[in-house]
Order: sequence, then C-alpha cells, then structure tokens
Amino acid sequence: VEGLLTSTCYDIRIHAAKAFKKRIWSKVDEILADYSVKWHERAEQIAPICTMLLNALRSEMSRTDDVGGLGAHPPTLRRISRCAIECLTAHRSLNGQQHLPLGNCTVEDLWNMVMDMQKLGCGTSDISVDAEESGAGTSLTGNAVELLALVISSEAPLSNKDDSSFNEKASVFVGALSRSTDPDLHWVVRHSAAVAVGSSGILTDSFS
Repeated sequence: VEGLLTSTCYDIRIHAAKAFKKRIWSKVDEILADYSVKWHERAEQIAPICTMLLNALRSEMSRTDDVGGLGAHPPTLRRISRCAIECLTAHRSLNGQQHLPLGNCTVEDLWNMVMDMQKLGCGTSDISVDAEESGAGTSLTGNAVELLALVISSEAPLSNKDDSSFNEKASVFVGALSRSTDPDLHWVVRHSAAVAVGSSGILTDSFS
C-alpha cells in the first residue's frame, strides 16, 4: 500500500489515497472494538499503519513543481493526513501513552512537515494550490491543527516550564488553534479546532 501512496505516478497516488480513506474509519473501529485481542497487540497492529501514512505524507510534501512536476497535491494531502490522524488517535487510545509511532520520522520532522502543510492549505506556499483548497481555513489546515495537537500532547509530559523549544511549539499551536476558531470559517475547520483542544491536553495539568 505504501508503494501506491508514494508512487511517482500522480494518478496512482490520488486513487490510492481515495481508496484507503474510504474504509479507514470502519477498519479502525473494528480494531478498537475487537476485545478478543489484547490492547497492546491491537496497538501493535495500528503502529506500522501510522508509520506508513506518515511516510506517505512526507513523500507527498517533498514533491516539488520543478522539472515539470505537479508538486504536492492538497486533496491527496488532506486524505492521507486524515487517515494518519485517525490511526494515530486510535493507537494512543489503545496503548495509553502519548508516544507517537513515527518510525524514521522524528518529532521535529513531523512538526516542520505539518507546519508546511498548514501553509499550503492556507495558500501561502509557493506550491500551486487547487481552487477548492485555496484561501485561509480549509480542511487541510484543520487536519494540520489536529496533527499539531498530537505532537504537543506527545511532548508535554516530557517538558517543563523552562523548555523553550516546547514553549515555542505550544505558542505556535495556540495561535493556529485561535485562527481555526474564526466563526467565518467552514464548520469542518472549527470542528478540527475543537478536537485539537481535547487531544492536545492544553486544558489539563500538563499545561498548568
């Protein structure tokens, strides 16, 4: 599947992302509801899927429009990132930990990639953006906020009040969160902001 999601063929990537996203919710729900399998074993089932999706996300974000290329495709990014959010959230609920199964991707890599994805969704990147994805406050930027929330929640338990790197990330996240609650934005984006508040843990003791 990863080979299809990261294919050099534009059409293959698009259709692979569409097909994968169609069944992601039902499959994740099946794993979460299968109490005949131990919690940690189900988490182990989802972990490589998370890693695969993050690799696919990184591959799509790394595409450029040089030498006749089409660059990153926002709708494909939207689909892959939504699948990643569902799987990462399910993994966290199963293993009871904030640690993210990132594979070869570091937390900093993920953070920088998602920040770039948010800019692309807002139409502020140099990469061409489809009409349905252009302008501030798209479903792609909503997905980015939810991914930022997962990064924040994974780092909060390991940080302290004097951790400048984490404090900077938290500040950026709160800013992105605030922009995503604009009442003029589509409800999908505002829903992502609400979900991000809960998944980030910013209202818990970790941020006190």
